[in-house]
Amino acid sequence: MHYHSVVIMFRNNESGRHHLIVCVCNGLRDRDVLAAARSERSICPRRAYARLGAEPQCGQCLDHAEELIVHDQADALVGAD
Repeated sequence: MHYHSVVIMFRNNESGRHHLIVCVCNGLRDRDVLAAARSERSICPRRAYARLGAEPQCGQCLDHAEELIVHDQADALVGAD
């Protein structure tokens, strides 16, 4: 059986910004996962999800969530120079 991750974007009408749903099962947005990962000082999406009071259900989001977190932390390191 093959699974494919799903990426959902929506636009916040108030801010006009686009947000990415990282975990469909838990309804977790990219900005929330990234903020939780920063708080945990970890690249582990499971720890970020736990910080948000959630846990992976189907697991299809974990690779993408980790990629987002790694890129975010790399960007933060570059910006710190």
